Amino acid sequence: MKILHVNDHADLAGGAETIIKNSITALESQSCENILIHQHKAQRPFFERRRYQIDDLEDFNNINAVLEFKKIIAEEKPHLIHIYDMGNPAILEAAANSAAVVQSVFNHNFYCPGGLKYLPWQDRECHKPLGPGCIPAAFLTRCNSIRPQVLNTSYNRSLRMKKLGQSNLFCALSHDQVLRLRQSGWPSENVEVLPPYAIDAGAPVKAPGTGRILFAGRLFRCKGAHLLLDALTQIKRPWELVICGDGPELSNLKAGAAKLRIEDKIRFTPWLDSAGMDQAYRDSDVVALPSVWPEPFGMIGLEAMSHARPVVAFNVGGIPDWLEDGKNGFLVQPQDVKELARKIDILLKDAAEAGRMGRLGREIAETKFNRNIYLKNLNRIYEKAVAVFQKKG
Repeated sequence: MKILHVNDHADLAGGAETIIKNSITALESQSCENILIHQHKAQRPFFERRRYQIDDLEDFNNINAVLEFKKIIAEEKPHLIHIYDMGNPAILEAAANSAAVVQSVFNHNFYCPGGLKYLPWQDRECHKPLGPGCIPAAFLTRCNSIRPQVLNTSYNRSLRMKKLGQSNLFCALSHDQVLRLRQSGWPSENVEVLPPYAIDAGAPVKAPGTGRILFAGRLFRCKGAHLLLDALTQIKRPWELVICGDGPELSNLKAGAAKLRIEDKIRFTPWLDSAGMDQAYRDSDVVALPSVWPEPFGMIGLEAMSHARPVVAFNVGGIPDWLEDGKNGFLVQPQDVKELARKIDILLKDAAEAGRMGRLGREIAETKFNRNIYLKNLNRIYEKAVAVFQKKG
């Protein structure tokens, strides 16, 4: 089978690209022919073979980009087109008219014009479905831009994706996303869930027992690192925090750490490559995921489990799909900083308990999130997409 993959990045820019890289690797194991189309120029692409770069591919008002996309489809003649982190209804329309298509749902853009299901002024997630109320909500909560052109464009994009969802297959990362899609009007039969699979991290390494906590991710306020800083001030035993990532919240976090007088216990590092992240997990005792937005899945947690490290996270989004409270870590109610501190403290205090949870997490990753299960589900979804396309005539 020849599969055309479409994404905005070809570099490992985040969890979405890690998932795509792993998907292509899995598909190559069963002799699929893979091609990649991406928008941004790549510095260190995760896929070096047949790929095309199209500027402004995500701009659905750019006719030239869509025409170039159609030209590549006509030349390559793929059996199936898998669109990943690309919220352009014009691209999905062009793909659906040419081949079987699967549209992955990596974020909340399709059913949330603001894209995050997060209310910045309240610092909490949004539970309302897509609808006319999204327009005034932007002014009341700043969940989206209040510039009329941006607001209208993003809202209309979501409505167009919803319309396309009536006749095309959408593939979510978690059951939380599936629920949100259905609440916003996607038919149940057109929504599937496909969680990523865990990469083998090699033989587990015993935690160092140094009190090191790892936070990894893009530094936006909705990722909750500011709440993690507040929580750590309540922990009296020795600890060290490594914040791995970059983003607009970096300067605020550094200022916040200084204000709390804990800057000497925090080390900021830029985003690391795969080898660097492997070492970061091995050097940590606990991985913290204090997101206040509904994480579509939380790939960092699955990576932590592969390295036999327990995770403490807020109970939001897709995190409960892989984090079982009291088994491979702890789930904490969103915004409960005191409880977040208490759960981290438990694991720093009791190395044996942390080790038990880490080992169980690795077992869960190996049995529930392995490549064989992923491929079986992916093949089933691809077969369903082909059937949907054939039914269109």
